[in-house]
Amino acid sequence: MRKPRNYDNAEKYTEGKKLPAGGYVCKIMNVKEQTSKTGNEMLVLAFDIAEGEYADYYKEAYDKNTSEDKKWRGNFYMMVPDEEAEKNDWKLRRFKTNISKFEESNSGYHFDWEHPEKLIGLKIGMLFNEQEYVANNGSNKFTTRPKTLELVETIRSGDFEVPAIDYLDGNGSKPMQENNDFMDIPDNADGEKIPFNF
Repeated sequence: MRKPRNYDNAEKYTEGKKLPAGGYVCKIMNVKEQTSKTGNEMLVLAFDIAEGEYADYYKEAYDKNTSEDKKWRGNFYMMVPDEEAEKNDWKLRRFKTNISKFEESNSGYHFDWEHPEKLIGLKIGMLFNEQEYVANNGSNKFTTRPKTLELVETIRSGDFEVPAIDYLDGNGSKPMQENNDFMDIPDNADGEKIPFNF
């Protein structure tokens, strides 16, 4: 067998530290309005962990990734209710609850419907849980993803419960959950503003 000429200088892939389920104070790095595959309007919020042992967790992972199509992994979708939504519509109530978390966590901030990008730079609490998925090799694995928003002070005080693990159903797909309007997405970071590359 012929030895590749750059074998000795090549870096090997290493397992990065896994983010434990729990509560984290995060910072919004970028905001994008997007339509889901099912036609729902959503806000895509790119974030990173802002405080504690895992601060800059997603930026460090992004910077270590040498692939050409690397993506920023600290993202979630926030479903936007229809303009004509009834007052008890769960999407409307969830969206208002989430916006209230931002307003209560950032003194003087009020959501601007014309400029949702003003969320950039704000801090927010996030509760993460473990979620089961099927890997490329067919095996079941777990990843840590954001489950719900929380007040920054709630996270700092430690007065929260870690959400339960989300297991796949028997068909290998995750059941739809009303209260989980966050999903992991792609990546890209650069300091001030993260470009979306998905």
